[in-house]
Amino acid sequence: METKSPKTETTNHVLNSIEKIATQADDSKLGIAFMKRCAPAARIVAEYLECSEIQAILFSVVCNLNFKRVSVDVDDISSYLECPPIKVMKYITDFEALCISRILRRDYVGRSARGRRSINLQQIQYIVNKDLIDAILKNEKFTARKSEKLDRYGFLEAVKELIDEKENGKSTFDEMNGEINRLMEENRHQEWIRELSLMDLGDSNVAIYLYMCYSFITDNTAVDLGEMLKTILPDLRDQITVRKELIESDNILVRKDMVELEDGFFRTDRSVCLTEYGINFFLQEDRKVFTQKKEKSKMGLIPASEIVPKRLYFSREEEEKLKFLTSTLMPSNHARLSARMRQAGMKEGVAVLLYGPPGTGKTESAYQLARRTGRNVKQVIISETKSMWFGQSEKLIKGIFDNYRKLVENSKVAPILLFNEADAIFSSRKQIGNSSVDQTENAIQNIILQEMEDLKGILVATTNLTQNLDKAFERRFLYKILFEIPTPEIMASIWRSKIKGLKRKDASMLAQHYQLSGGQIDNVVRKCLMNRVLHGDMPSMDEIMALCTDEVMERQQYSRIGFQFHKQKQNNHEKQ
Repeated sequence: METKSPKTETTNHVLNSIEKIATQADDSKLGIAFMKRCAPAARIVAEYLECSEIQAILFSVVCNLNFKRVSVDVDDISSYLECPPIKVMKYITDFEALCISRILRRDYVGRSARGRRSINLQQIQYIVNKDLIDAILKNEKFTARKSEKLDRYGFLEAVKELIDEKENGKSTFDEMNGEINRLMEENRHQEWIRELSLMDLGDSNVAIYLYMCYSFITDNTAVDLGEMLKTILPDLRDQITVRKELIESDNILVRKDMVELEDGFFRTDRSVCLTEYGINFFLQEDRKVFTQKKEKSKMGLIPASEIVPKRLYFSREEEEKLKFLTSTLMPSNHARLSARMRQAGMKEGVAVLLYGPPGTGKTESAYQLARRTGRNVKQVIISETKSMWFGQSEKLIKGIFDNYRKLVENSKVAPILLFNEADAIFSSRKQIGNSSVDQTENAIQNIILQEMEDLKGILVATTNLTQNLDKAFERRFLYKILFEIPTPEIMASIWRSKIKGLKRKDASMLAQHYQLSGGQIDNVVRKCLMNRVLHGDMPSMDEIMALCTDEVMERQQYSRIGFQFHKQKQNNHEKQ
């Protein structure tokens, strides 16, 4: 006679016990006779769940009803048992205990993105933990989960994990909210969580606020509105509803001054960030730590550790020059060289000019130089150095160098002062005339020339228009590196590095037929990636070529704008 393994026997035993309880509970009115009849089965289920026998009975009833509907409430349970709802409500503490142990999950009827009404017992619904069902079916021991006490940041990490699970399809929107509510109940020892649960925000808005809190402490930046709503909310209708509420200031988070929107160029181009009140609400005594970080980022200082490594392709000559420059600016080498320069009575500052056509990798090379040498970057926004007020521009540019000197003095490794696209500010000085604009520009340039003369750190400038570069600036740059348009061989390597699986002959063909800048190639690659995300595969070679043609056509169209376009049309007409 064949005997069943203990594993199979145990699995069947638990399932059979749940079935017996649920069958006998139908129309039982939770009477004494019923309790006695199902006691043996209840003990088996109770032992497995590590709960009381009455809790095992209630679980079995909910488990059975869950197969008929998504969630069940007191009314559903009382109808099944054929007893008054008030009799079921007598066991509400047992239901709560099952929820705390994660045997059941609690949900609420009537919650919305706008906030929920006051919750009463009739609105509470129960759902069996799907992990528990899986454990029973797989004959795996289910350990009743005890309440976990987390600190402020552990709580946010746990919430972010739940949101990630929802985004990756591992849980539903309702399951995510149920788990967030459980976490909030378990961590009501934190004052801010206790206050948050009393604010009547609604499940969606609670998730949005906590998501933004996590983003603030990790990135300290605004959050893309569309991406956030797509991540958190269940469908497009809800995303549009909440987006409209936020934009029109009709959302409870905006009304309570917890979040605010940052304007973009288009209505769809929006970011959302925490207000001062929203930051203070959850950070409280830790606020100074993160606000200091925020102030630092406003100064334009980019940490070397945050610069993403990128593989760049150059000619042999360009590569050799960049390698030499990188070696020179390595902190240990640069310190030795600076000391020798001081001893010799020579200037110790290093000014570098990276010049050449657009899209040849000048700016990215500057960032990679900073990353490889472990130097932070103080980027100068050229537009911010110009002011309509007389004398103010000079003060602004002087302030940039004053701040940079302080950074050098207070840093173990001198950061890089980066003037990106410096054509406008390093161009040839104007002849002295009556124009106040010319006078201002000349004054700014004189300040920069003097600061470069006294430089004790590292200045890097990038420019496309070297023919307009003032000779006085040119001689102050110790290193000058020309970035030429890449050869077809280099372009083919760039194509293969950016599109994985691209054949060598196809890469060569793209390089030969299309003279695209690095930025234009990136545009094509991004469109290919979008195609893969939306349709599941990469575009064909013909489609990639069409995307390249679009980039070329866009460039050609741009060159025809205004007077040149009309002049070209006129010339063509004259030829005819």
